[in-house]
Amino acid sequence: MNSSDSKQIFLHSLFSTWHRKFFVLANFFLIIFAYHILRDLKDTVIVTSCDTGAKIIPFIKIWIMLPSAFLGGYLFQKLYKSFGRDKTFYIVVGSLSLFYLFFAFYLFPHRDSLHLDKTASYLESILPASFSGWTNMIRFWSFSLFYAFSEMWSILVISVLFWTNINEITPSSIAKRFFPLCIMVGNVAGVASGQISYLIGQLLCKNKGFEHSFQIMICVVVGVALLMMLFHRQVFHSLPRFSVEEKNKPSSDFKESLQNIWKKPELLSIAALVISFALTSNLFEVIWKNSIKTVHPLPSDYNGYINQTTTLIGVFSLLFSFLIPYLFRFLTQASILLITPIALLITSTLFFLFLQTPFFANLFHIPYPYFIMTFGSVHYILSLSAKYSLFDSCKEIAFLSVDAQDRAKAKSMIDTVGSRLGKSGSSLLHQMLLILFSSPVLYTHGTSFISICFMVILFMSAKKLGSLTFKAEAT
Repeated sequence: MNSSDSKQIFLHSLFSTWHRKFFVLANFFLIIFAYHILRDLKDTVIVTSCDTGAKIIPFIKIWIMLPSAFLGGYLFQKLYKSFGRDKTFYIVVGSLSLFYLFFAFYLFPHRDSLHLDKTASYLESILPASFSGWTNMIRFWSFSLFYAFSEMWSILVISVLFWTNINEITPSSIAKRFFPLCIMVGNVAGVASGQISYLIGQLLCKNKGFEHSFQIMICVVVGVALLMMLFHRQVFHSLPRFSVEEKNKPSSDFKESLQNIWKKPELLSIAALVISFALTSNLFEVIWKNSIKTVHPLPSDYNGYINQTTTLIGVFSLLFSFLIPYLFRFLTQASILLITPIALLITSTLFFLFLQTPFFANLFHIPYPYFIMTFGSVHYILSLSAKYSLFDSCKEIAFLSVDAQDRAKAKSMIDTVGSRLGKSGSSLLHQMLLILFSSPVLYTHGTSFISICFMVILFMSAKKLGSLTFKAEAT
């Protein structure tokens, strides 16, 4: 019996108790719960800070988020080598929690005296009006920093810390059954997060202002972080770290991984799916979040609306998750792959059509801003719910058509670099459109055209991948 078999047997016996499974699921629930609170708060703080609204976000993602992601990844590697698995978890989660407290109880209350109004005003006097997103990013530097640190929760805590550690202790025989359960628990966390945030903001602190409710929500996040550290200790305390022999490690050469994706049609189609979805989602979000601000300009109202949207995403993700086994029973994987792109292509096309023609709002006797906000919310809820259930499930199954060694290298490349490339690409396109077209009408036309083009690419990639997987199943 080789060391790999011994490891699998040990992990299977270790993971067979519900005690350890409970703490893993509880930890994942808490991580996703805090993520949704932070995501809603960072959008509220940025979008409602000035007239530019969500147009600041593309500039933050390029000029602050992108360098922060590389720096965070570099520091994580240093910490992991120096302190190991458990201490790195405590240091990262603890450091992020301390910043959130510092922002909530010092930077946010003193925002008026700390923000760089004079510097931003000078830049506005020498730069064209189309650079307002960039100048406001500098003006509201503390808000931009909070946005970046909130995003780091997703990058470091969810993608790196949790899944890396869980993959280390979960035997392959259990993973296929246990990981979908984790996803469902994460969807439940989204529902709970949306409702608790709404309860704090709209009921408990309705008459005390957004700053008070913001501080309470950050305290909730920090309390959750402390529980996460406790549960992490329950799961990993006294467990050994398993090393993989060098000969069994897949090559992590960046150039080789790219060549491998380019040569294999299945991997190229998956990469196109991931990049197109990330790009179109981010292009749409800037316009939709500005439409919410038009209807709900106050931070407390904006955050309340976003909280309810988060709840609905969790509810529909759960419903779609329950439908997945029945869909795979009656439909082919090729057909299921097309469901998400077709639905999103239809709703995104309608959204941009409604955005440019108030006729449809008048037809339904609904005020134009409410109509755009509501239909945009339908598209947003549908797109993220489908992604968290149908889209991700089909993508993971499609990876199984590739041999194990190529799969490991390609999955790491596509899920990290591909997704970040799509988000950064959309931010660059937004900046180009904002700089080139100072007219809101031309900016909207350009965004609509590019977004629908990439939706078509998303559909074509899904169709191509479906045909490839169908051939693989047939042979």
